[in-house]
Amino acid sequence: MHPALRILPALALLLGFGVPRLAGAQDTCNVQAARISAISNPVVVEGNSGTTTVTFDVHCNPCGPVFAKTFWRINDGSATTADNDYVDTSGVFDAIGTGNAPEVWQATVTINGDTNFEGDETFQFEIIQGLVGGEASPSVGPPCFFVDVATGTATILNDDAANQPPAADAGPDQTAECAGPGGTSVTLDGSGSSDPDGDVLTYTWTGPFPEGGGTVTGVSPAVTLPLGISLLTLTVDDGNGETNADAIQVTVQ
Repeated sequence: MHPALRILPALALLLGFGVPRLAGAQDTCNVQAARISAISNPVVVEGNSGTTTVTFDVHCNPCGPVFAKTFWRINDGSATTADNDYVDTSGVFDAIGTGNAPEVWQATVTINGDTNFEGDETFQFEIIQGLVGGEASPSVGPPCFFVDVATGTATILNDDAANQPPAADAGPDQTAECAGPGGTSVTLDGSGSSDPDGDVLTYTWTGPFPEGGGTVTGVSPAVTLPLGISLLTLTVDDGNGETNADAIQVTVQ
């Protein structure tokens, strides 16, 4: 949070600023220092790398005959800073009392691109405090700050293709000559496996062998098999939630 936001109430009293009045307030005010009338809800395509930006248009109407400061911040929604979806941002708009004409203030937020498949995500722009100041006669009262609309929502459109499952290939069935009563060493080969997204695969083999208690990893591990027919299974994992399996029959005779 902007450090200044922690001292706003005390600062307002110290400097004699008018009391901010938020959305829904029914108070009347003869000196409208600033009134937030609308906030845009922008949409941006995420991108696969680098950064892009999204801009909130904040409509002030009127923008007041006196000094005003409008503090804002960005809040997480389904898009979060923890997931590096966007860069945490806060700031302040200044009105310097140049008149009552409408103005459009802009707040820009940086969006981080990635190749992670995810749904469209949102985060929120929020007006959190307004301070107004200036001279007002006792009959008029202090200047006021109004917020008709306090928030806006940005949507980040996902443009990444859905993750596809890998293809497992345990190789052709094998026949090996028995090497003795202690079993026969057989080298497995899962190098024919692939992933359409180019993800790095992990390889897990299971079967009736003593190595690893019947589970080993790697593209081409060597295992010890008994006399007869053994069925082994290769499972490949793309690390993004998709797996696939293939089986091989090895005959030791």
